[in-house]
Amino acid sequence: MCACRDDGATILMSTHALDTAERLCDTFLYVHEGRLIAQGTLHELQRDPSDTLLDVFDDVIARAARAEAMHV
Repeated sequence: MCACRDDGATILMSTHALDTAERLCDTFLYVHEGRLIAQGTLHELQRDPSDTLLDVFDDVIARAARAEAMHV
């Protein structure tokens, strides 16, 4: 997979293994309950430069839950 990526190929990967995704992917899409709730590079999604992809995931899910609660 790394060789294909390095050759410029687009790879679509669906995974819950966020540490693997962080090593292999350039752009991330978060889908929650069938809806796209965030997308971007790790840098674009991070609130803090030290945030891991798991930190970003937790933040994105929390923001989605707050937004949903406001619309109920």
